[in-house]
Amino acid sequence: MAFDPYPIATRLTAREAGGPLHVDLLNAWNKFRPEFGESIAIVSGYRSPDRNASIGGSPASKHMIGRALDIHCSAKSLWSDDVFALLLECGFRGIGREMNPERLAGLPGYRGRFHIDVREGPLAFWRYTGEGGAIVRDEHAYQMAKLILER
Repeated sequence: MAFDPYPIATRLTAREAGGPLHVDLLNAWNKFRPEFGESIAIVSGYRSPDRNASIGGSPASKHMIGRALDIHCSAKSLWSDDVFALLLECGFRGIGREMNPERLAGLPGYRGRFHIDVREGPLAFWRYTGEGGAIVRDEHAYQMAKLILER
């Protein structure tokens, strides 16, 4: 599928209560999206504090400052090491990945939820466990990031 050049800010801000997206997020997305080469569903972008609270988002969510997206893709797995490297190289510094086989079993074409953000400060990588919203540190991602950033 061809890259849709429709402005990402228009889609996301209209969908998520008119909030702003940070220029670093747009820059990272605009690097990543054409390189990835498949259609990607953006599940969430900017969230107002009320919207964030209503869905159980973190009180410090990067979504509330326009620095995060939740995405998923049914055409191609986002879970591969190559995609992780591409996200990192494009400027994403926070990556949360879900790969819950029990959840995936009932959802044909669903390949996991991904949170990506352009946080300031240290890198952060985690996995969603699917158990009451719990997350765990993604050790494999930290090891990969070290190798990628040392290139």
